[in-house]
Amino acid sequence: MRKEYGLTIRKARKALGLSRSVYAYQPKPRDDGPIIEALTSLADKYPRYGFAKIFQIIRRHGHVWNHKRVYRVYCRWLFPTRATSAGQ
Repeated sequence: MRKEYGLTIRKARKALGLSRSVYAYQPKPRDDGPIIEALTSLADKYPRYGFAKIFQIIRRHGHVWNHKRVYRVYCRWLFPTRATSAGQ
């Protein structure tokens, strides 16, 4: 739009109704590798533990990852591989 109409960034943003922060936003790529490594090693070591206990152990090791982020990775990577033996 800027090049087509020869507008400045300020005028183009105003025409589109965008704030300065929205125009300049650059998303940060997520690197979940360390979380996946920690979760898989702990799940292998403690196969009967669920998310809550594994997350407590992660915190005891000094990691300060957000529980929602860790749970997202846990659900994506560990639930399909961890079969439960309910009712047996």
